[in-house]
Amino acid sequence: MLFQVTPTLSNPSTAEDTDIMFIYLKNESDFDMIIEGVDFRLNGESQTEVIEVQAGDGEVPVGGVSIAPANLNLGSANQADGIFLASNEITEVSQGTPMFRFFIESSNTTSPINFEQDLIVPKNNVITLWAKHGGEEITGMIIFYYKDISKD
Repeated sequence: MLFQVTPTLSNPSTAEDTDIMFIYLKNESDFDMIIEGVDFRLNGESQTEVIEVQAGDGEVPVGGVSIAPANLNLGSANQADGIFLASNEITEVSQGTPMFRFFIESSNTTSPINFEQDLIVPKNNVITLWAKHGGEEITGMIIFYYKDISKD
């Protein structure tokens, strides 16, 4: 799933904190969603950002643009089964349980992050990505697939 956003608070004066949700993924498949890793590129010069991956409980988000993740099996017509949103600010979802935190610096290359232990997202569970500072353009990719892990 490819994305390009600039996390920004729409009304900073009313924000309780500075964390900005910019990615929302909800697995609606009967199979588990296995997230293997993410790639980030922070555009600009001398910029830094802290990105946190959180597990949520399926609240309905406000905002966000629907993204159709590409199927890397070019011989398959299957589409990803879920809700995939990206935006400069997605709201109305409470912060969840922090799973991973990344410190990203701007550069001319991407920062690939492989989860040493894949992140398993069962049906109707949610993963969100939050920027701690905001205001910097983030380009990225989330790599995932579906699998029936009960057969392992």
